[in-house]
Amino acid sequence: MDVLSANSRDDRTGSAGAAIARPSSFPLYNEEAVLPDFHRRLTAVLDAIDADAEIIYVNDGSRDGTMALLTRAARRDARVAVIELSRNFGKEVAMSAGLDARERRRGRRHRRAICRIRRSSSPR
Repeated sequence: MDVLSANSRDDRTGSAGAAIARPSSFPLYNEEAVLPDFHRRLTAVLDAIDADAEIIYVNDGSRDGTMALLTRAARRDARVAVIELSRNFGKEVAMSAGLDARERRRGRRHRRAICRIRRSSSPR
């Protein structure tokens, strides 16, 4: 199945005929070079399937321009939420942060915001 093609339509629909809302989270680390194309392709698919979706990007301590691109995307697209981790914690922690945010937001509409998660690097 080509997930980046508008031709791969999901048959599950809500009562109004639109695709079921599915919040999706994506961990990112130094993705400045590919993020604009990825976001453009992802939103094109969501638009084509009429999905009421939310995109949760988790910036896992990127040192390039990833966060600036995410901030711009969140300002332009109401479906985008951004979590910024204070440093690189690794993909497992970033995925967990995205899944936790997804669970908290499921079924509820929240104001679009950019969240910052700060964790101490000192051991407990």
